[in-house]
Amino acid sequence: MKKRIGIIGLGHVSEKYYYGLSHNTDFILVSVCDINLSASNLFIYRDFPFYTDYLEMIQHENLDFVLIATPPKTHYEIASNCLNHLCNVLLEKPGSMNIIEIIHLMDIAKRSGIRFEIIYHWCYANEIQYFYQNRNLFGDIQSIKIHINDPYLNNKGVIDPQFYSLEGCWIDSSINVFSMLHQVIPLEQIELIQQKYQFDQSSGLPFSCYMVFKHELILIVIDIRWTQKKNFKLTEIKTNTGLYRINHSLQRITHNDVLLYQGNQFDRLSTHYLNYFNQVLKSNTIDLRTNLLIHELAFNYNRVRKVKYDGNK
Repeated sequence: MKKRIGIIGLGHVSEKYYYGLSHNTDFILVSVCDINLSASNLFIYRDFPFYTDYLEMIQHENLDFVLIATPPKTHYEIASNCLNHLCNVLLEKPGSMNIIEIIHLMDIAKRSGIRFEIIYHWCYANEIQYFYQNRNLFGDIQSIKIHINDPYLNNKGVIDPQFYSLEGCWIDSSINVFSMLHQVIPLEQIELIQQKYQFDQSSGLPFSCYMVFKHELILIVIDIRWTQKKNFKLTEIKTNTGLYRINHSLQRITHNDVLLYQGNQFDRLSTHYLNYFNQVLKSNTIDLRTNLLIHELAFNYNRVRKVKYDGNK
């Protein structure tokens, strides 16, 4: 029997859930919730019961799961309340902005015998799934370069206020990056050797960062920019057999410029969530240690803001 699930938070990413929840084998979407009566994606879910109180939604709709997609600063309070009401939780990354709070959420779930998952959606991309499944064919890794572009600056060259809640380019993207890397590189053994940021003067949040890590002889470059008017993701992996380019935007892998893999042409983020919803109840969870390591790496290398942003701008 499919699990009854409700969505809490109908912001910009929530539009990507619809396809995945409509075409999966394990969940049925029952209802949605947002404190904002004019939430940006409310129209997509107009045929579902709408609530402004998520605990009321859990009780009235007899939900098995909630998917929490609210700003990171709200994650702990909402997730802990849902877990304490014995509702399983799928929580968008980051799990919280505080490691102790993540540990507490996992403790609540363990004591109550219910499920708590942090969603690292990038791991469920078609091209990454292919890479993991065929990792032994790719050769010995010599370097990894990850390029991420997102169109979150406005026409004035500053971060659009609607994206302040993402907490800047590093927090928004690095957690997905580390969740992808952890199956390839031992994260506890990487060392930061260079970091460079550009900050938005209005919010104090970084809109560009260039990070270089090292694992033994392997260099790992993470280059994240909100400065271009496009969404583009590319990972370049140099091995002893040549150069692999994993074009996440096109769901494509090439080896020395020869096509090796081509995923479907459906919207890539929707595909991430389709794969996630179809696999989450069947796969082993990421253990506590790895969850915390992913977040610690993101938080440790997140530079202090130049000005204070309290989440209410």
